[in-house]
Amino acid sequence: MKKLLTAFNRRAKKTALTAVAAFALIGGISHDSPPAHALPEVAAATQTADTVKVPYATSQARLDTIKAKIALTPTGQALIDYAVRENIRIEMSDSKAMDDDPKDNIFIKGLNYGHLIRLNGDIASDDAIMLTLAHEIRHSWHDRTVKSDELQLEPRREWLKRRIQEADCFAYEIHFAYEYEKATGKKLSIGNRATNDYAKLLGAYEKARAAEGATVSSAYTALLEKTFVHVNGLDYDKRFTTQLQETWTEVAAKQGLMPSYSARMVDPATDADFVREMREVATAGLDIGFDPAALSTWTEADFLSFEKTGGTPSKKDQQTFDSAQAKFLEARTTWQLLHPANDDVISPPAMSAPGRLPPTVMPVEKPPRIARPGA
Repeated sequence: MKKLLTAFNRRAKKTALTAVAAFALIGGISHDSPPAHALPEVAAATQTADTVKVPYATSQARLDTIKAKIALTPTGQALIDYAVRENIRIEMSDSKAMDDDPKDNIFIKGLNYGHLIRLNGDIASDDAIMLTLAHEIRHSWHDRTVKSDELQLEPRREWLKRRIQEADCFAYEIHFAYEYEKATGKKLSIGNRATNDYAKLLGAYEKARAAEGATVSSAYTALLEKTFVHVNGLDYDKRFTTQLQETWTEVAAKQGLMPSYSARMVDPATDADFVREMREVATAGLDIGFDPAALSTWTEADFLSFEKTGGTPSKKDQQTFDSAQAKFLEARTTWQLLHPANDDVISPPAMSAPGRLPPTVMPVEKPPRIARPGA
């Protein structure tokens, strides 16, 4: 059985894109027609492709239906408005195009490339795709509004940040689901509500919102504390630590990458800066300072605690992280030797870590089986 996932800022297929094409995709640039100087066979191929009928499952018509459905509530309309305001293109795709490793037993529901969100039309349920879209837009909000991905963080706090942000995306998705059902009176198709983990989280949030004296802030806090555990149970730490290891192994080996990571090595954000940004992540809305803020009772130590943010890592994940930390220290030592403290070196902002960022786990009761050529 394949796990059902979405992914945030996951790299496009390496075999399908040149560096220029990948840049255009990530930047949201599209080319609707070939240039005038294109070779005849290229132009002919493009013309032929344009005449191929798109299946409804991956069509713009289906996407329009899903976007209209999400906009039935103020919460959903705010998400769509945000995507428009931030020039985030949303499009349908399929497993063949989205899955760059069909053998990894992971079914990709959505990909977020910054200015582009791709949704997997092989998912039969419009409700599931709608919830995935809410999840992915929330990731974009972290990046564009909270700007938490601009924090210059050493490996340990980077790990904690990813735990917190992933838990918040699940929490916000469930918050949207609650608001949708409350506003429309319709039940979403999310599996058996007595046994499905996702459905049980929604049920717990419904009870928290209905409790006497409850506020959105207190209910969202309780939800977040559950989604921390949920994310940890879905083995996210393995993905987080593996990517940290890959990143710092590459930086340590390539001095040309070090300027982009120098701030993380010699002038990382303080604990206070980190906690301030994570408090903004935990907001039950898109307007920081106006919408209800969650985790207000958490201390600085809570935000820096693995126990509070999901639980103690497994021995294997800790070992992978220790390897990442060792490479981080190696890279920092090399950088400091090349640029002593009295050097007047201005480093560019740290770039996003190279390679694939960890996917977002989206559980369902019975993930659909997707047929592939030769299967």
